Amino acid sequence: MLSVMLRVIPKFKGFRAWASMLLPQSQICNDNVSGILQPAPPTIDASDFVREMQALPLPVLRQQQVATKWTTGDYLMGDPQRVEVMVPKEINLHRWRVMDRLDHNKDRRRGNTHAVIVAGAQAIPGYPFRQSAEFLYVCDCLLPGVVLLLMRNRQLELRTILFQPLEKEEMDPALAKLACQRFNVDEVLSMLSLRKTLYQRLQHVTAKLWYTPDNSPVSQAIKDVADELKLPIDCPRHLMQHVRSFKTKRELVAIRRANSIAAQSLQELMAEHDAQHDDRQLGLMFAHKCRERHAHLPLPYEPRLAPGIGNVWLMDASCQYAGYYGGLARYWSVCGRFKPPQKMLYNMLVEMRSKLCFLIRTSNSVVRTPRELHAAYLILLAEQLQELRVLPTNLIRQSDMLKAVARFNCFSTLVRHVGLDYGESSDQLLNYHLMPGNVISMQLSIYIPNDCLQAYPEFRGVLSILNDCIHITDSRELELLTGDCVSKSRDVEELRCSRKRPFPKSMVN
Repeated sequence: MLSVMLRVIPKFKGFRAWASMLLPQSQICNDNVSGILQPAPPTIDASDFVREMQALPLPVLRQQQVATKWTTGDYLMGDPQRVEVMVPKEINLHRWRVMDRLDHNKDRRRGNTHAVIVAGAQAIPGYPFRQSAEFLYVCDCLLPGVVLLLMRNRQLELRTILFQPLEKEEMDPALAKLACQRFNVDEVLSMLSLRKTLYQRLQHVTAKLWYTPDNSPVSQAIKDVADELKLPIDCPRHLMQHVRSFKTKRELVAIRRANSIAAQSLQELMAEHDAQHDDRQLGLMFAHKCRERHAHLPLPYEPRLAPGIGNVWLMDASCQYAGYYGGLARYWSVCGRFKPPQKMLYNMLVEMRSKLCFLIRTSNSVVRTPRELHAAYLILLAEQLQELRVLPTNLIRQSDMLKAVARFNCFSTLVRHVGLDYGESSDQLLNYHLMPGNVISMQLSIYIPNDCLQAYPEFRGVLSILNDCIHITDSRELELLTGDCVSKSRDVEELRCSRKRPFPKSMVN
């Protein structure tokens, strides 16, 4: 029986292919073994192998790391209409503007040498890294934990040294040269040599030392050197913020692009918003729309959304392009049409925005600073609330009226300077005059509390907001940077009812 099977089975078609899955290849294809096996390749020397492989040096490999974002320009690689701000010429302009401002702020009895130390932000585990705007203004470097030293001597020679957190004090010369070219600095040293370098540079000169102190080891090292050399330390933060409030032409191009991206994305979101979308979905939709327009993630802050009373939504959102901020806030009804109380309060904000813009445009206006503009806004808001009989009309003293109306406003500050950061408004900066070249965020709000018994019942609990970015031009005209998103109530209603995205720009009246 076995002999019969051995004679019959090989006649079946495909037997060899079926058997190859069961038996080792060497047992059924002995005739092809010689063709399969190949002689071993000849050995070569290690030097010849390296030459044939063409191994790249370490600086070139570091340069080709596309995953690491070294500068703000790395975020613009996929944009066909990229607008890069932090080019070497622009960075040098920023540095000279800062040094000129610090030099004119203090008397020159101690000499003209100024040393400015600017520390970058520290990385926080579990959170996306955001470089300090103060550091980014003078050095386009997105590495965490770095420190920049700016020194200008009596001959007005400006030197820049970047300190990186490294484990060794000595840095590879090839990597140091590459970092100098990438970050536009004169020297790149290890953070371990910070104390020694400061002592060597400052011990034989009468210098003015500028640094914003904190509780970090870097701050302690700087303080030790200053104490040893008996150099006073002044904080440059509000002076640098004042310099940054005057935007250059390159900065304005990026700011316009950032605000246009944010405005167009929010208008699309308002048109596509469905009642089934929750706040998380709306936030993800806005981030996706900004990314489609080449804004880089993460956003400056997560979109702030709140469903209001009467099926309305409020959204405060922003994006960043080339490191610069653009943002706005809008208010819309899911049903398409506002209810009369909602529409009335929203129209109040639009009208007050027009009046405040007129005050900014007027050259001989009594309103000159952000703090004075905020006071004018509260006065206008008080007048509107008195017409609604929410506030009593017998408030004669202005201080009493401002204190009473503050309850119906959501923001402590009306105006914020924006640029590389949102909210560049220290207490000192609020006292500087609004000047051509400033870009401000004007955030208006009105809220009628539920326990406000003097208000009509249909107005209680209603909240409305309006936020736009505005550029003060050289002729003191105002440019509405967020005009790509509708803001007037009738335009918002038409957008929601028609569900059409293209819409004419909303202008400041």
